[in-house]
Amino acid sequence: MKVCNKQLKSAATMISLMNEDSSIRPARASEAVLLSELAVRSKAYWGYSTAFMDACREELSVSAYDISNSSREYEVCEVNASVVGYFAIEPISKSEYELQALFVEPLHIGCGYGRILIEQAK
Repeated sequence: MKVCNKQLKSAATMISLMNEDSSIRPARASEAVLLSELAVRSKAYWGYSTAFMDACREELSVSAYDISNSSREYEVCEVNASVVGYFAIEPISKSEYELQALFVEPLHIGCGYGRILIEQAK
């Protein structure tokens, strides 16, 4: 599995990432805890205090119900069968969606997976 913290500069690099056994697929309800923990690690990567992280832990949590029954759509980016990031979008009209969440595993920040998730969310 590719691990990096480098900025990607080209669409060609994004295409090569997607060809490395990576895929975007709907999240599974059974992945709720995994996505919740990923969100906390991803947010903490940016240097927030422990007190702040403790305060927002509940807000960052995803439940099985959220994934399978809410109006939000959750999709994950998987690389070599491991989830490296996810996003959640929610419809605000028939033709518009709002991005509710987007998180990438800290070891994969800077590799282009966030950009791939954004493109998929569009």
